[in-house]
Amino acid sequence: MINSKLPVGFVYRFKHFRDGVLIDEFSVKNLMPFQGIDHMLDVLANSGAQVAAWHIGLYGNNYAPQASDTMATFPGLAGELTGYTGNRAVFTSGPAASGVLSNAGQEAEFTITASQTVRGGFIASHATKGSTAGLLLSAVQLPSPRTFEAGDVVTVAAGLEISPT
Repeated sequence: MINSKLPVGFVYRFKHFRDGVLIDEFSVKNLMPFQGIDHMLDVLANSGAQVAAWHIGLYGNNYAPQASDTMATFPGLAGELTGYTGNRAVFTSGPAASGVLSNAGQEAEFTITASQTVRGGFIASHATKGSTAGLLLSAVQLPSPRTFEAGDVVTVAAGLEISPT
C-alpha cells in the first residue's frame, strides 16, 4: 500500500470571562480521532455523507483523548459537562481559505450555570449534551484544569489548517 502520514488536527482557543472581563485565555492543540479522520477522508474522496452541523462541548474528567475514541463512548469516559445553558454550542465556520477552516469571529459560547471544572473540549455531530449519537471529529485536553463559576462565559474558537507542503 502506498500512503503517507499527515498529522492533522484542530487548535482550540478558550477565553474565560467573568462579569464581562477577560480573565484567562489559552490555546491547545487537539487529537483528531480515527472516527473524525475517517469521516473527513470519506467526505473528501468517497462521496461520504456530510454532517449538516458540528457542535462544541466541554468535559470535566481527567481524560486524555485517544485515537480510538468515538461518540459512542467519549461523553462517558470524558465526563461531558452539562452545567451551561442550551445544547452543545454550534461550530459555525466560514468557508475554507488558503487551507484554513475556523470559527474565529463566530466563537462557540457557553454561559456556565453551576461551578465546575473544565478539563477539555470536543467537536461532535450531535447537538444534545450527553448524547452518544453521531461522530466525534475532535477532542482536546486542557494543559491544566480550569474552574468556572456560575455566570462565567467561556468562548471557544477552533480551527484546522492543512498545508500544501
